[in-house]
Amino acid sequence: MDKIFSDTMDFDYKTFSSTLDEARRMSKVHDHYCCIPGCNKKALRHSHLIPQSTLKKYICNDKNKLFQFQTDERHPMSISKTGEVPFEKFDTIGITDAMSMPLFCNEHDNNLFCQYEKDADGAEPYEARFQVLQSLRAMCALKYNNTKLLIQGQYISAKDHFYTGCVYGDTEKLSLDIINRCDSTISALYQSIETNNFSTYVFVCIKLELLKLSVCDVKYDDEDLENDKCTGPLNALFINLIPKNNHSYLILGYDKRYISDKLKVKMSEWELALKEGINISVLYDILCHCGNNWCISPDCDSRIIEYLKNNYSEARIESFFDF
Repeated sequence: MDKIFSDTMDFDYKTFSSTLDEARRMSKVHDHYCCIPGCNKKALRHSHLIPQSTLKKYICNDKNKLFQFQTDERHPMSISKTGEVPFEKFDTIGITDAMSMPLFCNEHDNNLFCQYEKDADGAEPYEARFQVLQSLRAMCALKYNNTKLLIQGQYISAKDHFYTGCVYGDTEKLSLDIINRCDSTISALYQSIETNNFSTYVFVCIKLELLKLSVCDVKYDDEDLENDKCTGPLNALFINLIPKNNHSYLILGYDKRYISDKLKVKMSEWELALKEGINISVLYDILCHCGNNWCISPDCDSRIIEYLKNNYSEARIESFFDF
């Protein structure tokens, strides 16, 4: 206890914030490799979760910009100026960077997705292969985001002794567990794609009126991580919202072998509510259970944008504890 108190007294916030800033930069320039099992090629800088042509036609404004909710990576010292902790924010992002991250090498990015990306309406929302491919994208994005956190934590730990010990150890272990479980899930998804056998997957596709909103994400059951001896795929619910031919298609699904009752109940609630048509509160609940892999058009009703800016981050935290 005395040592912890002593370490706290020795903590230099300015040094730590500078180290954190550098750690974030390092995680961005780090060499990331293709997520496909057995591939050791470097990943492209931009693998898009939603095709650029689709984003341009349905989501972007006339300047090819959109809003994406992201971790706020301002320098931590800005807290002292604003009085607010900069956890998350809406970013205005150009079409090249929007909904993209280094996930696949050039070969796999082209070969896996090209047939659905020939034009803005190339998605096939009712097709099992397309549904599983979008789920693969979502799971690879989850792996990438946790890999970034791991790289940042390792850099900070090496530079700043205050961040070593139980705090970093727990964070590192959680990130590693998620990454390993993501790898297992990715292997299962990719095997079904390679064999063209999708019999273990259950998907529902709900046709909605066009929304200037798109999602490619995954919700996993946090209780699944309590068993640290489990190395198999995550209990996961895949969430995709894709525009096509002036409609939006909500695709929800899971692998029958790896799903919890909680996630199945949540999926059934959403499906039942949206079969009657668009329900804004249900769509908002879906977004609150997602990570940051969704985007919205700046041309949406300004009241909706303002409400999301002011309430989304807090509501998402509440949904995490309520689930």
